[in-house]
Amino acid sequence: MRKKIGIFTWCNRGVNYGQTLQAFAMYRIMCKMGCQAKLIQYRKRIEEEPVNHDLGNPYANSIYEFFWGLYRAGSDFWKEKIKFNIFTKRYIKTSAFCYDKQKAEREIEDCDAIVCGSDQIWNPASFDPVYFLNLGKESLKRISYAPSINDDIDFEKKKHIYRRMSDCLKRMDALSVREDIGVTIIEKISGFHAVQVLDPTLLLPCTEWDKVASKRLLHKPYLICYVLGEIAQQEETIVRIAKERGISNIYFINTRNTQNYQKQSKELKELKGIGPKEFVSLIKYADVVFTDSFHATAFSINYQKEFFAFRRYQMATEYGGASRIQSILRLLQLEERFIDAKTETSFIKLIDYNKVSNRLNQERKKSYHFLKEALND
Repeated sequence: MRKKIGIFTWCNRGVNYGQTLQAFAMYRIMCKMGCQAKLIQYRKRIEEEPVNHDLGNPYANSIYEFFWGLYRAGSDFWKEKIKFNIFTKRYIKTSAFCYDKQKAEREIEDCDAIVCGSDQIWNPASFDPVYFLNLGKESLKRISYAPSINDDIDFEKKKHIYRRMSDCLKRMDALSVREDIGVTIIEKISGFHAVQVLDPTLLLPCTEWDKVASKRLLHKPYLICYVLGEIAQQEETIVRIAKERGISNIYFINTRNTQNYQKQSKELKELKGIGPKEFVSLIKYADVVFTDSFHATAFSINYQKEFFAFRRYQMATEYGGASRIQSILRLLQLEERFIDAKTETSFIKLIDYNKVSNRLNQERKKSYHFLKEALND
């Protein structure tokens, strides 16, 4: 009999490519391993929402979630939001929306195991015991797969949260995290050992991503930018890299922080209406990728692209930082691809993807081994 798995992670909460694609990857991996999986659409309501209770009807809740996600992304992103919804509905089996622990527990009553991960669901800035699988019957197997912990915060400031996190970890049957710093933090706050594993987007080979990627959108050589911070701070470096690589077409994917940038830039062209399928395609066919995003970095590695990763420039936030990107670059010995405005990029050699592929395959085997052991114990 196929094991029934409930997955707890963030998915389709606005217009966030990495968030939705990692949720798809986690779901797809569980299915490939012979499990009957579903993503539990759990989300705790926040104070600023106009509605603070369940509307009582799955269809009404779906409509509400669409407009709430659009509000969070910005009204200009309605085309993107529609594409995100279509992608999720087509490729991921989901539960009804759950706004409290009790409703989430009803969705996992018939599950054999529950899995949390990936993405920043373990960020202390948004601590929620449900994402530590602190729910359900005791007999449920609890597995963490590659959740991310943001280390770019004051440890003392969040000490009380870390204590609560440590209490939740006691119920975990198999414990893994995405970054090397996460391994250190888990040991520091709880004494437990966590295994470092790959983000689920890196567990799926390109042949799997080709199945969901859209057709090629741009037919001339191009450099694609996916920048979640302030892109104006990086334009000079982006243009310089493009010229060094002999590329005259530079595009950036519109995000909330870059949507007003087109008026200022003469060199960079804006792309709007990009959904998850188009996002994968743009990286797949790019000649060079420039990003401050973990998942754009991951897809660049998966598709064996020349890429440059950069520290995010933005207002103070507890979701920024570079440690997530630097961790995967260390793991695959690609540290020189992380640059700043002063880095001399003309001397950086092309990536030897034969070596990278060998390391990536080793990490894939390790990560799949962790999951198989966790599910079968």
